[in-house]
Amino acid sequence: MRDEPLQKLQQFPPLMAMKEITEEQAIENYRTTYKVCSKCGKSRRKSSFNMDSTKIDRLQTQCRDCKRKIQKNDYLKKKSIYLERQNKRRMANPDMKRAHDLVRLAINRGDLIRPANCTNCGNSKMRIEAHHHKGYAPENALDVVFLCTSCHRSAED
Repeated sequence: MRDEPLQKLQQFPPLMAMKEITEEQAIENYRTTYKVCSKCGKSRRKSSFNMDSTKIDRLQTQCRDCKRKIQKNDYLKKKSIYLERQNKRRMANPDMKRAHDLVRLAINRGDLIRPANCTNCGNSKMRIEAHHHKGYAPENALDVVFLCTSCHRSAED
């Protein structure tokens, strides 16, 4: 058990050669910097794991690459369900679909310009979405306010 971190250290740049540190310090440094993925079993930097507040170390047990593969496989298994749900929603709200399509076309043509920041809170780190604040009627289709995902969800409620 004690030799495992030393064997893993040999796969990475020799930490003990870079700095004058003891073997114990090198092992502790390894444990605080790396984590083993529960899916692929590879030792990866902790920055390769997404946050999870329910875990003791506040990180998910699977690395981002494995998590991405799992989510993609899940989506592909359920793709027909997702498409069916989307088609039902579009059929139930034809004005909404038309308004979304018109906004997308206007942005692509350059008639509407999507700002880099949310017009409500100024956030630039989230995706910016067009909010139809006057509804989806044809006369209001291009009357939109650009909001971040969080503000858009709040405005919809």
